[in-house]
Amino acid sequence: MMTNCSLPDSAESGPLSKDIFVVGSFPNADWKHTAERKLTYKGNNVYQVIADEVSGNYKMQYAAEQWKPQFTAKGKKLSVGQLNELTYGGYGTDTKLEIKEPGKYLWSLEFKDDGSPYSIMVNKCQ
Repeated sequence: MMTNCSLPDSAESGPLSKDIFVVGSFPNADWKHTAERKLTYKGNNVYQVIADEVSGNYKMQYAAEQWKPQFTAKGKKLSVGQLNELTYGGYGTDTKLEIKEPGKYLWSLEFKDDGSPYSIMVNKCQ
């Protein structure tokens, strides 16, 4: 599920009460909450968004519009194609990621039933 770039949105409500965005040092977004980076609920406590990315080194967090709640990858590092633990974030806890080739990337965040963070993954769509 965390690698499927064609999952439909779920009609169910997920464990989070607020919309979450991938927010970071991306071109044309620069730490802004943009509609193109808003995650949608896919079911089974998983939220996803597909974004066009360019090569580069980025810093990011996964947050609601007022930065509460806010999440980051454990160890503050993420690699494309590698599942990592998702934890609560905050100021100075940005996740670092290197994107080596441009393309469409799937951002997947999984939460527990109570809305607490569980796992994160980013994958290049084929």
